[in-house]
Amino acid sequence: MDGSLGRRRRDSLYILAVMYRALAATATVEIGDYRCGGTDSAGDERALRAELVFVRSGLFEIETGRGRELVDASCAVMLHPGEHYRVSHPGACHGDHCLVLAFGPETLDELERYGWPAQIGGSRLALPCDESLFAAQERFRAALTAAGGDGLLAAEGALHLAELLLGRVAPERMHESAATGDRRVAAVRALLAARFAEPLSLADLGAAVNLSAFRLAHLFRAATGDSLHRHRLGLRLRAAATRIADGERDLTALALELGFADHAHFTNSFRRRFGVAPSAFRRAYR
Repeated sequence: MDGSLGRRRRDSLYILAVMYRALAATATVEIGDYRCGGTDSAGDERALRAELVFVRSGLFEIETGRGRELVDASCAVMLHPGEHYRVSHPGACHGDHCLVLAFGPETLDELERYGWPAQIGGSRLALPCDESLFAAQERFRAALTAAGGDGLLAAEGALHLAELLLGRVAPERMHESAATGDRRVAAVRALLAARFAEPLSLADLGAAVNLSAFRLAHLFRAATGDSLHRHRLGLRLRAAATRIADGERDLTALALELGFADHAHFTNSFRRRFGVAPSAFRRAYR
């Protein structure tokens, strides 16, 4: 039975302690938290999508037609759609814990701009994941969990990790002038200013200005120095601060109205941005 790295099968020869937890699912990417406590091979499997697998802890050996690699937290694995592979846990290894990014087929052309090989043959199986990139994927996972799988954060953060891992887009491959890019970024900022409380996805925002998710995320970060998710979060938090200063009492209702996953997510985000909890902010303006 075919499946992604996050959906390994059990067969009659091998029994593995496997747990897969979906963190987010959007049109652009599916993100999952994968744990395996096995010590033997899971058998032959096939990647359904283009996958990047960041190893958080543990060790495993993966074998494809491209070769065999021993993978730990200093590496990330790149699997092509339809690629067959086998995974095992050699020696005294007690399994692995990974963050799996599975990109939709419509994203593959954009991944190739960022260095994803167009052909399987000759491409590397495991890519180096240095300390800064490892920290970036840990921050992304933590933020995604805290935000309850926010779609914009999921898609934008996953694409940014892919960009960091695969390499920056070559400037000569950008088919758009800086002025045109600035106009589209301005249009997205205007859209977010009017609809920041709505759960607009990265694909929604890109479609509104006729850009791919990858291209919009890259242009916005280059133009503003910030991500789309952080920009939208800032708009939501400023709106919350204004409402609280004006006498808003029900903080839970306010959090949900402005698009936060729950009261805890709102409180933690507000404290990080303004240095105090919403309740303390309210007391200061009482």
